[in-house]
Amino acid sequence: MAVESKGIALLPTFIGDTQPSLQRIGNIVEELGHDQWLVTHHEDRYLPEVRKLIQRIGSTLDQ
Repeated sequence: MAVESKGIALLPTFIGDTQPSLQRIGNIVEELGHDQWLVTHHEDRYLPEVRKLIQRIGSTLDQ
């Protein structure tokens, strides 16, 4: 509804900031923020496909 200008929504910044039709109307609510962890098995983190996924997720979240 917010994307269609028919309402307001409290969204994570990584979602709301990617939507050009949305406009931030308040401050970021720091109390709702938290760290995210990506956990893999020790040996699996060196597999090329797992390494690529970790890098892509990291670069997406850094934007």
